[in-house]
Amino acid sequence: MLAYITIAVCAIWTVTSFILTSINCNPIAFFTQGLEVCGNITWRWLVIGVFDIFTELLIFFNAIYLVAGLHMAFRLKVIVILAFSIRLP
Repeated sequence: MLAYITIAVCAIWTVTSFILTSINCNPIAFFTQGLEVCGNITWRWLVIGVFDIFTELLIFFNAIYLVAGLHMAFRLKVIVILAFSIRLP
């Protein structure tokens, strides 16, 4: 169930971040006139970055939760967890 919730959160966040980056910002005007046409784009990227960190942590803790219940050697569990920890900010 946790995996499905994680997938849903990541999917919703993908769409939301796309909308946040493109709202009130004409892509053609952005490249011809610069950042002034898009308003405060720094604030948007800050919000996106914070939620990206949240989703990465959610994926990491999801991996820990799923691996903890597996019947395998502790060393192999650590390897799997380390593979997911590479993406941590």
